[in-house]
Amino acid sequence: LKEIAELAGVSPATVSLVLNNRSGVSDSTRACVEELLLSHGYAVRGKEDIRYDKRNILFIRFRGSGHLFEAVDDFYERIFDGADASAKLLGYTITVTNINLEGLPQLLKDAELQNTDGIIFFASEFEPVHAEMLTETSLPLVVVDSRLLEQPINSVTVESMCSVYQALKYLYDLGHRRIGFLTADEATGALPERQNAFYLCQKRLGLELRPQDIVTVPIFVEPARQVFQRYLDSTHDFPTAFFAYNDIIAAGALKALAASPLRVPEDISIVGFDDSLVCTLISPSLTTMRIQKKRIGELAVHRLHEIINGDKTAQVTLVNAELVVRETTAPPKR
Repeated sequence: LKEIAELAGVSPATVSLVLNNRSGVSDSTRACVEELLLSHGYAVRGKEDIRYDKRNILFIRFRGSGHLFEAVDDFYERIFDGADASAKLLGYTITVTNINLEGLPQLLKDAELQNTDGIIFFASEFEPVHAEMLTETSLPLVVVDSRLLEQPINSVTVESMCSVYQALKYLYDLGHRRIGFLTADEATGALPERQNAFYLCQKRLGLELRPQDIVTVPIFVEPARQVFQRYLDSTHDFPTAFFAYNDIIAAGALKALAASPLRVPEDISIVGFDDSLVCTLISPSLTTMRIQKKRIGELAVHRLHEIINGDKTAQVTLVNAELVVRETTAPPKR
């Protein structure tokens, strides 16, 4: 196919479009490529062939740091479950592959030469600075768990501003006026937006954020516990509540607090984010913001289906989180 592309003076992706009888190629180019394909023994698919074919989605699970997936609990699995269920209803099969930044360009090229109708790109570890790389594929593509704002790329992700505001407003209404932030040392995925939302929502509520109330911890439970333990040992001036970037970090902080004289929620309240499995496995159970993970997967497939069928609009779909109150929050001591 690459040799035929060179002979025709077009890209391999164009040859693939002609071979599979897809749109996006001019009549003159199609005729030239079809002639070369036929002369080299290929059979160009007719419309009647495509009508009954099983369509294919490539689900790319991008790996950046190499360990973030193990730290986010059931987040990926729930999203994939939603995507897989919707794909089956729409007549697609899903192929899953893991890839890092080095291998991504070749994977995208290979997908164009294979019988791939579209791509879902799971971008929790993908840094937005590399977003232009995704625009180079001719295949329909939808990004999950990131907003790549500098490129016209379709995406489905968690809404940050309203979701974070719900969490902080809940703590505010309980009476908390000094709310700290447990943030992550991985600046990918949703972290930048969630972090910015925290700062803006603090201002909107008229709260003063002290630099010493921002605690950066790793994204594993035990390393997060160790770092937060050192924070507890280094000061006696604490916020009355903390908002955590995700539940894993919150769980680490809760383990550190369990070994300290402080009590949750009597001395410190904590709110997490995700509503992952860990929330009800720890004690006290974690108040958190619930992400509709399966719904994100469903919406990603439906958006991809629309693009495959000709919708050329670049859209960002945002899914709100909802507050789930459990045992780690209470009014502050008077």
